[in-house]
Amino acid sequence: MAYKDNTSNLQKLQDFGIKIAKVGYDATTAADKDMMFNSSWPSIQIVKVIQFDGTIFKFPHGLTFPPFSILFRPNALYYEFAMEGLACDEINVYVPSTYSGSATIVIYNIDLTADVEYPYTTKDSYQNIFDYDFGLKMGKDGKDIDSADMRDYILHSRCGSPLVLAVKTQDTSNPANPTIVQYTNKIGYPTLNFGFIRVIGTSFIGVSYDGIKRYYNAPLQSQAYPWTVTDGFITYVSFGATSDGATIVILRNPSIATTNSVMVNY
Repeated sequence: MAYKDNTSNLQKLQDFGIKIAKVGYDATTAADKDMMFNSSWPSIQIVKVIQFDGTIFKFPHGLTFPPFSILFRPNALYYEFAMEGLACDEINVYVPSTYSGSATIVIYNIDLTADVEYPYTTKDSYQNIFDYDFGLKMGKDGKDIDSADMRDYILHSRCGSPLVLAVKTQDTSNPANPTIVQYTNKIGYPTLNFGFIRVIGTSFIGVSYDGIKRYYNAPLQSQAYPWTVTDGFITYVSFGATSDGATIVILRNPSIATTNSVMVNY
């Protein structure tokens, strides 16, 4: 069934802050695709990284809104491609009570209640010239400013942070399909997409209903409601019955390697 996209809520790209152009370009005149770094791009900020050991299933996040959070599942010596969104409310994020084993939880500064779209900044496939002295670096206290370990930096302009493309909610649902939250990206490659429903008056994943509205993951591979439907370009989540809203988070990261891949030398 074909649905209609939510109403657009596109923000303006701000023309201030720190800009670093690619080698050979003027930062005052270069197009976005010719920038290495622009502080006005909607980069994702990490609030917390938590190691889940299978004994505690809820974690205070310290924010004033329900945040976008991801659980990364370990598998032997590497992390699986599969990852999933986590349930949350204004106080905690929750790991399903049925989950066993260790994992890593990453909580981001993205409000699941705030409907917003950001302008797309086009990028060419580009191999940066390797130069320790080109760009902007801010090292952590006591760390070597020439370190090759990106964890030693507060800011490094050669690190491509994940960017948000859109967060869409029931607030902009199309009247033609009022219980569907849908978004179509127009950036030419399939993106990473995460869906959530806002639950009322029921219990999920071992968390008893206590009058607080919570967001629950609507997984891609689910065989029962709730689920997220996407082909990488069009993404939608339906809500109703035991839920009164939904949110989809669209990241600009490609979900697969494409010819538009951007290579960076750190």
